[in-house]
Amino acid sequence: MNVELLLTCYFYTAMGLCGFGLLDRFVRLIMVGLPRHTRAAIELVDAPSPPSFGTIAKRLLLGPALHFHYKANRIWTLGCTLYHLAILLTVTGYVVATGILLSKIAGGVAIPDFHRPMPGGNSLAISNLLAFIFGNAEKFPSQFLFGSWAAFFQAIAWFDLPLAVMGNGCLLYTVLRRQVGSIRHRLDDAMIEKQLRGQFSGQRLFVRLMIFSIILAEFIGRMGWMPNIAYYHAVLALSLIAALPFTYLVHIPLSPLAAWLAIWRRRRNAIA
Repeated sequence: MNVELLLTCYFYTAMGLCGFGLLDRFVRLIMVGLPRHTRAAIELVDAPSPPSFGTIAKRLLLGPALHFHYKANRIWTLGCTLYHLAILLTVTGYVVATGILLSKIAGGVAIPDFHRPMPGGNSLAISNLLAFIFGNAEKFPSQFLFGSWAAFFQAIAWFDLPLAVMGNGCLLYTVLRRQVGSIRHRLDDAMIEKQLRGQFSGQRLFVRLMIFSIILAEFIGRMGWMPNIAYYHAVLALSLIAALPFTYLVHIPLSPLAAWLAIWRRRRNAIA
């Protein structure tokens, strides 16, 4: 079985696992997370007026990081900040590349073979499209997708790479040191001498190692050391997508819904 066929089969398998897993998580979140019995909070005499959306968003997004995570474990907080910035840039590149690729297909533009470009060729195989998406920072796909903007996107990709290495390295350090969830600095005056050692997380170790594998594949592809590395890059990315509903990474697709539920509760004074 060649790499292209394997990648195509793996794509449908990963998407199926991810889809069924997310549907299950979504249903459970709706059943458990919907606010109930909150009318009293807004119908009390002299009930406080609901906070503004900006105030709620600040409490929801910045509150935990500033009041707990930064104080509890600064190495983890630094890694989390750098890592999420890198992920934001990387995923933006994937999304832009996907959008451009689909627009070219819709416009009737021939899609060349990722590794064997030939005049007049048009390869719409799933494996070829995935190689363009996940290998968009490499020279040929970048020029095909972004045209005159290729140098800009490649520069952003090189800026993103050290952020990913440093951020993921800090997070991997906390996992290997069994500091997941640890409190290494005092949170307030009541916890001057209180520290929690934290714990080891197999899920987080798996994700961190997978991310480092993707970073390595990305670097090798940009350097041109291995012609088919974009296919393996795609396999690694699809593996994370398949595992997403069954690990803590499920917070990524469900975070908009969870944020909406949290804002809904706070708007109705169901949460102080």
